[in-house]
Amino acid sequence: MPAPALADPYFQRPSGWRRITRGVQSASLGPRDARKNEANNQQKGSLKVNIYKIAGLIGLLLALVAAFWHVPYAIPVLAILGIVIGFNVAGEHHVRVMVSALVLNTLPAVFSEIPTVGPVVTAILANIGALVAGIAILIILRNIYDRLRT
Repeated sequence: MPAPALADPYFQRPSGWRRITRGVQSASLGPRDARKNEANNQQKGSLKVNIYKIAGLIGLLLALVAAFWHVPYAIPVLAILGIVIGFNVAGEHHVRVMVSALVLNTLPAVFSEIPTVGPVVTAILANIGALVAGIAILIILRNIYDRLRT
C-alpha cells in the first residue's frame, strides 16, 4: 500500500521508511544500516571521558570531602579545577554559569541556621561555589581576551 501524499511538498519521508500496522512507521534496516545503527547506539551509551569531566568529578568530590574534613588548600585547588573546567563551557551557557557562581557564593550562609546539618550544607555549597567561581573567572577572562583581540 503506497504512503499517502503529505500536505507539505518540502517534507518527504526518508527512503527506506515503510508503514506497518496501526500507522506506526519504522525503518527497514539492511545489514549495513544495522551495523551503523549498532555502532551509534554503543557510542551514545558509552561514557565519553575527557579532562574536563575528570576535573569536574574531582572538584565535586573535593568539595564534599572538604566539607567534612580539613583539606589544606581546598579552595584554591577548587578554583584551579574550575578554571580547567571553564575551557569546556559553551558560549550559550556563559550567563547560566555566571548566575550560578553568584548564587553559590552568596546564598550558602542561609542554610547555616538549620540545626545539625546546616553547617555541612553550607560548607558543601560554599565549596561548590568556589569551583563554579573558577569557571566564571575563566569565562570573564576569555570574554575580555576576545573583546581586546577583535
